[in-house]
Amino acid sequence: MKIHTLTIIIFFFISSISFAQRNKTDLQKMNLKGKIVWIEEMEYNSTGKKRIISREETSQVTIQKFEFNTKGSIIEENLNSENGIYVVETSNIYDSIGRLIKSSYYSSYFPNGYWLYMYDNNGNEIETLHYESSSIDNNETELEYNLEKKIVKLLDSLENKVFETIYDGNGQIKSKRLSSYDTNGNLIEIFVYNNVDSLLQKRILTYDKKGNNIKIQNIGSANYSREGRVDIQYNKLNDIIKQSFYDKNNVLIEHHEYKYKYDSQKNWIKRVEVLADKSKSVSERKILYR
Repeated sequence: MKIHTLTIIIFFFISSISFAQRNKTDLQKMNLKGKIVWIEEMEYNSTGKKRIISREETSQVTIQKFEFNTKGSIIEENLNSENGIYVVETSNIYDSIGRLIKSSYYSSYFPNGYWLYMYDNNGNEIETLHYESSSIDNNETELEYNLEKKIVKLLDSLENKVFETIYDGNGQIKSKRLSSYDTNGNLIEIFVYNNVDSLLQKRILTYDKKGNNIKIQNIGSANYSREGRVDIQYNKLNDIIKQSFYDKNNVLIEHHEYKYKYDSQKNWIKRVEVLADKSKSVSERKILYR
């Protein structure tokens, strides 16, 4: 149970890091330089050996591939295990001015589905609909899709606060969320409420002068478990080199360090993640430039 909770906390923090800046392209959010057609990333895990493992020493291999359009937006994303047991494919469609309007996902592990995005006359996202297939057997010739979630967004006049109401497929309110942004478009605060407006969590994000997210703090209610913070350090190329995860009592849970090898465009092509002085995982990239 402790491991499961830690996994949730770390995923929650990392998601915040990845999606904290709304005015950047997908390439910029991933800290990728240059004009890129696609990037393929292979990750393989160690078994606790102190030295860096090689690809041939493990069967735990995950392969992720991103394809980008000329505007730097993701059009295809594939995630799979090398043995083919776990496969997820995502396809994105954009309108003529580059706004995401549909994101479809296909999986061998959970039901297929898609997201629809709607905007106002000023280009602000105001509604999101999530549909999911009623059958887990994605090999059926005709899948029936049901509305699973609807998100309605309201912006203040300065467009630096976004209030979201999340509904289930039956139109009942599940939760609410208030997000605040600074003048650079960086997400700085999130308040999460339940369906009766009781505060579940407050999240605070801090940035350095270069716009890097250097701290995330989660403050939860008495019955909410996702509390704690993560401190983040970057190198001169704005890649994360250290992450320290703390619980709500400021006790260190985990400490991660990252080492990189770069190509001529200053994009990393090899990353070693180290946990407790042991090699935890190695990621290698192949990048095709335009």
